[in-house]
Amino acid sequence: MSRRYRSQPSTADLVALTRALERDETRPREDVVTRDRRIATSLPTEIDDRLVLPLAWLDVVNHEDKEVATVRMQTGTALHWAGFLVAILGLATGVGAALGAFYYDGGSRVNVVGVLGIFIVLPGLLLLPFILAVMPSRWIGWIPGANAASTMVRSVSPGRLGLLVGVSFRRHCEILSRE
Repeated sequence: MSRRYRSQPSTADLVALTRALERDETRPREDVVTRDRRIATSLPTEIDDRLVLPLAWLDVVNHEDKEVATVRMQTGTALHWAGFLVAILGLATGVGAALGAFYYDGGSRVNVVGVLGIFIVLPGLLLLPFILAVMPSRWIGWIPGANAASTMVRSVSPGRLGLLVGVSFRRHCEILSRE
């Protein structure tokens, strides 16, 4: 039975990969080459997916290097907590918007325009950057000004922001641990 390899990296994988490569820069080249040659014998060679090989390498390095494993675990935990807090914040905001939009004490009429604005227009505006980011580039060329907006939206992708946050978070933690 063949072993299944991962082909989709998570944000924690990207932060751990960044940390592993940063550590490799500070280590002697001979040590890195020896380690990578040893790891290469256990990596899959029959798989065509380009992401499988780096992820398999990262899994081995993660198993051997406890600092990389710690960074990966801390990043994953931080992202899960951030997702949970964003969900709670979204729920509280939605409940607050619903209470505000549907507030009715019997003394006046409900403003339907405000209700539609909160529950239809606002989510539509928040979906617009996502739609621009996933649109095929030939379609974007047909819409005036969409090319510049699409480039801006793609440069501020969650993956890039997550990697930036992970790296800056790690550096901040290193500075705090020195003090």
